[in-house]
This record gives sequence, C-alpha cells and structure tokens, in this order.
Amino acid sequence: EGNQKSGVCGTGRTSITIDNCTVSGSRGASEQRTGFLLHDESQVSVKFSHLHGHNGGNIVMRDQTRGTLMRNTIAESEGAGLVLQGSCVAQLFGNAVRDGKVSNVVALDNAKLLAVGNSIVDSQGVGLLAMDQCAGTIWHNMVMGNGGTGLHCTGLSRVDVRYNRVSHNENAGVMLELAKDVELHNNLVFENGHVGLQVQEASGAHITRNVLAGGSKEGSVPVLLESQTGGRYEHNLVETNSDSVLFPEDATVSLASNAACTDADRAGVVQWCLESLWDRCPMMNGMVSVREPDPTQKMALGIPTHELWFRGE
Repeated sequence: EGNQKSGVCGTGRTSITIDNCTVSGSRGASEQRTGFLLHDESQVSVKFSHLHGHNGGNIVMRDQTRGTLMRNTIAESEGAGLVLQGSCVAQLFGNAVRDGKVSNVVALDNAKLLAVGNSIVDSQGVGLLAMDQCAGTIWHNMVMGNGGTGLHCTGLSRVDVRYNRVSHNENAGVMLELAKDVELHNNLVFENGHVGLQVQEASGAHITRNVLAGGSKEGSVPVLLESQTGGRYEHNLVETNSDSVLFPEDATVSLASNAACTDADRAGVVQWCLESLWDRCPMMNGMVSVREPDPTQKMALGIPTHELWFRGE
C-alpha cells in the first residue's frame, strides 16, 4: 500500500500469482491509483485477497491480458472495482465486489468476462456495466443494492445472463440497451427501483423463463419493452396488475406464452425462486453459508457482502 502509482503492475508476458494478500489504496498522504494494473499479454491469478480503496480501480486489465480472480473482496474503489479494457479475458469466481463509487465491474472495448457465483453489490452507480462490443457470461451471481442499474448491457455487447438474483437496485434491475443477441434466462429480478427489466433498441434478445417483479416504489413496473427487434420473449413469470406490464404496440416478438403472477402470490414466488437458484448454483451448494441482510429472507444468491467466504454445514 501507499505507492504513488500501482500496487502491482504487470507488462509484457509477466505471470503473477497473489494468494491471501491485502492491496490497499491509502497509507497516510500517499494513495495508490490502482491495486493491479496489467498491460500487454501479462497474466494474473488472485485468490483469497482483499483489494480496496484505489482511485483508478482496484484491478485494471488492458490489452490482451488474462486474469483469474477467486474468492476475493474487491471493495471501496473511488472509480470502478474491476475495469476490463481491450481484448482482455477475466474470470471471476466467488468474489465480493462492492462499494465502488462509479461502478463495481466495467467491461468495455471487446473485453471478455466470465462471472460465476459473485456478489456485485452496493455500488453508488451500476453494478455491472458491459459496453462497446464486449462479451460476458454471467451466471449464479447476486447483483443487489447498487445505486444505479444492477446489470446494464449496451453498445452491441453480447451477454449470456442466467440464474442470477438481481434485486434492490435503485434504477432498473436489468437494462438491455442497443444490445445484440443477449441470452437472459432463469433469472430472478425483483424489488428494483423503477423497472425490473428494460429492453431498449435491442435486437435478437432471447428472454425466457425469468421471474420478473416490480418494486415497492410508486410507478415501479416489472417489464418495459421498447423497440425490441426479433428474438424471443417466452415462458416468463411476470408480476402484473392493471398497469404494471408495458409493451410497445408494434412489438415484433410474441408475448402469448408468458404467465402472470399476482401481487398476492409475489412473496411465495420470490422465495421459491431463491431456493431454486440456491440449489442450482455449483459454487455455493454444500460449500458456503450465506447471511442475508434482510432478516425476512431466508437466503440469498451470492456470498456475504461484508464477510469473506466461510464453510457452512
């Protein structure tokens, strides 16, 4: 900690392994700009470590770098917790990425991201932002409590989003904007500020078998489809009342196969879906216990937001 630029910098074809370390952004008057900064074709493996408090990002990957991040806490960045740029490839397994001032995870400029079993929570902005033709596989994560949208895909990015809990975000739960060929399946999206799922000028999106519910704020709706071209919107369970589901009059996707869930059934459906997500998650089942901040909920998908992993029964 306390270095003027980066805590660790990798260039060329450097290979770096970090295990059970702390990389901190501040020490007295000195502040590190980034925890890890990777260029060229360098590689990094970071496990069981705590990275926090950097001005320019806790981890920044550029060019053709590769990184595997497993069971770390990546927290309290003044910018974004994790920044992926260029043709880099990042794999995230079981990390707590939280409290980023701008965002928790940003992937752009053709970056490739695999995120499985992470908590992406409590950013002041977007939880996870995928933009500028990046590609992402986002499975079994908890995206919760962010100050903006939970998951925002834009700029012709292609993402495969499955088995995630997306809830209690201030803006939308999931936003697909100028996205292409997105796969959105078997997710639980509920209790977000303005809209659960918003699709705006997306082409070829396949949206199937999700549970989509509104929030407690006035005017909150579960679904808002605007200018979706092609694709499928099928077999989703959508909370509905007289004005809660909005579809464009010129929609080019069939809506007939979707089912409605009433307000009275909402709590039971959400609980059932949480339990189903838990059972399906290979990163969690039989490995960890999860403590949920809301005592009315028995479990949550993801790992504790303020604790490292611990073994459960």
